[in-house]
Amino acid sequence: MDGISLTVARLEGNVFVVSIIPHTLEHTTLGSARRGTRVNLEFDMVGKYIERLVTEGRSGQSGEGITPEKLARWGIGT
Repeated sequence: MDGISLTVARLEGNVFVVSIIPHTLEHTTLGSARRGTRVNLEFDMVGKYIERLVTEGRSGQSGEGITPEKLARWGIGT
């Protein structure tokens, strides 16, 4: 958010909650942000690729999406 890397702590409906350490709050624009303040949100490209893998399999588009078999081939899982 505004060029600051944040980790989402939890989701509540359509709201996300982040934990911010005091140093980040003091040395970035977040300290002056209030409800309604416009910010720039930039999403990680890895997340976009994961979303595409998951949704392709469900929507009937090309590609098989993520399946237990594919995860096993990648060495992920039990």
